[in-house]
Amino acid sequence: MSLHDDLVGAHGNNTVQQTIKIKSGNRTQFIRGNIITKSCDYTVLKNLRKWIIHYPSSVVASEISDTQVCNDTQLDDITESS
Repeated sequence: MSLHDDLVGAHGNNTVQQTIKIKSGNRTQFIRGNIITKSCDYTVLKNLRKWIIHYPSSVVASEISDTQVCNDTQLDDITESS
């Protein structure tokens, strides 16, 4: 993933649109769109307005199950119980 890929439109609609939950402190924000790419540090998504936005992976939770292993630690980003 690179800025060049973003600018030339290399990211297609590879994934299904979903509701993405962004948790920041005691605030929760919901974004409708596609997850373009995901790493241990950042999640890049495209919203319904075709804007490309990135968030730290630690605050992103999506409806689609996506378990990832980062630095010998398993990350399950479905939901976090409060």
